[in-house]
Amino acid sequence: MIDPDYSNSHRDRLNLLLHLFAVPLFWLATFMALTFLAMGAWSNLAWASAGFGVSLGIQAVGHKREQVPPRAFAGPLDFITRIFREQFYRFPALVLNGQWWRNFRGG
Repeated sequence: MIDPDYSNSHRDRLNLLLHLFAVPLFWLATFMALTFLAMGAWSNLAWASAGFGVSLGIQAVGHKREQVPPRAFAGPLDFITRIFREQFYRFPALVLNGQWWRNFRGG
């Protein structure tokens, strides 16, 4: 089940479209970071960091368009846990259960 607060803050059509690009970019950045860490390729971590930054920046632009903004972060730990939960669970669930399409049509 999708958190109603999450669905309510993802209704603007452009925001929904931006997320279709930005969330997979976050996945790619995560894969790159884990790969570079495992390889000891420390200098390449800048590429993964850039991917995280671009992904989160795109999502921030989209969230500014929403009538219902996302809930504020309670602190650094909340930021990290919520970002990863939303990228790897909540947004994919929103798409797979059809709520993304319902929100897009209603936007």
